[in-house]
Amino acid sequence: MVLEAIQARAAGRARPRLSRPEFNLVVACEFWAAAMNRNLFRHLAGSAFIRLRAAEESFAGIHASEARAAVRLARLRLRVAGTPAPLGDIAEQLEAELAALKEPVDDFVADFARQHVRPRSIAGTDIRPR
Repeated sequence: MVLEAIQARAAGRARPRLSRPEFNLVVACEFWAAAMNRNLFRHLAGSAFIRLRAAEESFAGIHASEARAAVRLARLRLRVAGTPAPLGDIAEQLEAELAALKEPVDDFVADFARQHVRPRSIAGTDIRPR
């Protein structure tokens, strides 16, 4: 179900109903992938403040405190910048900050998935319950 939700979001289709942990996992994965692929500006365009807030909450939910802090600072920078906000600069800076983190966000995502997501919702992935 989690993989279906990620695919549905990417295609702009209606998403299956997710539990809060599943939602945190989807948001964290999407945001992290966008940042690591240097595609954060595109990911944030149109709803940057909302997406940054959701990512901040999701990283907190998976215990990625350094990622959460970096996203929070970017969200505050966006708020202070006003309109029109220099989203390109903020996204580029955040990508660099996230790429330089010492915390293993990929491991946090995998551990969180193992602990909180029902096995059937991750079927077909290489994430297995312990």
